Amino acid sequence: DIIVNRKNIIRYLEEIARRKGIEVFNGVKFEDVFKEDHKFMVKFRINGKDKFLYHEFDNLIVANGAKSRVLEILGKKLKKVFLYQSKVLLPENYKSDTVKIWFDRKYTDYFVWLIPYSEYEGVLGLCVDEGENVLEGFKKFVRDFNFKLLEPEKGVTTYYDPLFIPHIKFNGQNIYFTGDAAGHVKMTTVGGTVTGIWGAYCVAKAITGNGRFENCYKKLKFELDVHYFIRKVMEKIENDEFDLLLKKVEKKLSKLFYYTPRDRARKLIFKIFKNEPFILYLGAKKLFSEEQGKIFKSFDSMLRFLLK
Repeated sequence: DIIVNRKNIIRYLEEIARRKGIEVFNGVKFEDVFKEDHKFMVKFRINGKDKFLYHEFDNLIVANGAKSRVLEILGKKLKKVFLYQSKVLLPENYKSDTVKIWFDRKYTDYFVWLIPYSEYEGVLGLCVDEGENVLEGFKKFVRDFNFKLLEPEKGVTTYYDPLFIPHIKFNGQNIYFTGDAAGHVKMTTVGGTVTGIWGAYCVAKAITGNGRFENCYKKLKFELDVHYFIRKVMEKIENDEFDLLLKKVEKKLSKLFYYTPRDRARKLIFKIFKNEPFILYLGAKKLFSEEQGKIFKSFDSMLRFLLK
């Protein structure tokens, strides 16, 4: 897999959009979406002042991140995941070509990552669900492993909801959500660059008349659903079970993971079950021990959507 700087990708895509004739407004903040005299309008505040910019729309594409106010105004809500990471000095004799991941509930119910970007420095981080203190686990990890912090930074993304369909009608007009604003986040890795662009591709096909959004979105939804169910299992796994799971993965599945990108989990999951039935057993045991109603409801929703 390729490790990228997401901010640089956004700037790169913006440059392409400008070259294609897209008008980009900087220094404006979304305020409202409403209908006025048979026109559908979006309202922006200019540079934090009491000056406003209004745009009429036929299709509205909402791609303004995890803190999207459009979701709030339209009465939609997605749970958030909070991230905290920092540039750090790598430990002495650390292999700079090696990414390291820790699964330890003492620090987070997700995982801790260390990604080197030079011979001497790397990025250390972790994430937690909304309502938990992301700094608490991070500080504990830094203290236990004696890392020296260089440039800390905070972030937030959304928790994918299989019941949320990112296409709604607003008084007959189309509103599409994509990226973090739609929860297009792989819950196994809490990453959404590829899936966010995939969602944008589906929106583009729909508004250019090259296909229905729902038809394109089926594969993306299936991919995200697979990551969601894996995450639901991971939320219930204890440290000793993680140890056993990783040993079995290393023994029978390492080549499978090596050759299959993580954005193709939908093609990987059945091969995993075939090669290591223990994972199917563990997943079923953890999934259906609690919250059975919610799990079955979201699974039923996925099937109904795929069969449309």
